[in-house]
Amino acid sequence: MLIVMFPQKAGLDSLLSNKHLSIKDIQVENQQDIDKITIRYKIFNSATRERVMPLVRVRLFDKHQRLLKSHIVDHTKILLAPKQYLLIGTEFAPAPSKAEFVDIMIGNRLDFLVR
Repeated sequence: MLIVMFPQKAGLDSLLSNKHLSIKDIQVENQQDIDKITIRYKIFNSATRERVMPLVRVRLFDKHQRLLKSHIVDHTKILLAPKQYLLIGTEFAPAPSKAEFVDIMIGNRLDFLVR
């Protein structure tokens, strides 16, 4: 637990850091006829070394910023090479009819509990 809370003390902060990973090219497809929302996005590794793919949390909110649905995508077995990206698609079916906003966050389980 201490390594997760204070990775810099153990010298693991560069391994656990997601600062070189970014979310790009977000596309939202609302297929109302089949009651499904598909969100596609890329996770890009801008670092000069391999990075472990983090967990990704995708959430849908209504116009009042109330959470409608949430999904955590686990691709932690994938290593992203330097300057590589991974295309990910997340589907919500049945789709919440009042969805207005999408929030995508990379992190770990502790990040998702705190934020």
